[in-house]
Amino acid sequence: MISTTDAKAEGGIIDDATCTVSFRTRTSELGFIKEVARRFEVKQSDVLRFAVRIGLQRLDVLRTRDVYGDSLNPLLADVGVDLVDHFDLDLPTLERMINGVPPVDNAITGNTLERLVALARAPLNSSLQRPSAAELFPPTGAQRE
Repeated sequence: MISTTDAKAEGGIIDDATCTVSFRTRTSELGFIKEVARRFEVKQSDVLRFAVRIGLQRLDVLRTRDVYGDSLNPLLADVGVDLVDHFDLDLPTLERMINGVPPVDNAITGNTLERLVALARAPLNSSLQRPSAAELFPPTGAQRE
């Protein structure tokens, strides 16, 4: 839940207003937040604001409505597996989100996106890390071997 009493900017986005946000999280995640806050000697809310800011910066390219296809390679290499896993995206939904409707000329192949979905469904490795999708998404314009 997000609430504010400040006026909303055009498009419903609030610029530089302070909002109260309420969300559910796992106990283990809250423990992690507490540990980081203790280590840096800051408030837990500062750790949360940092995490949200960094996460949104990583997703910033998605704010541009006309960016599709291999222009999203850097994003998918960085957080593609996590996006598919967290939002439980299936292949048709992922293809629409990444390549647009109708698909753009520089569309990412269904086979590559299928492999991304498979990586997201793979079990965590021994260090509880998700596998990397970096090898699936070379920088835009680069050739895959």
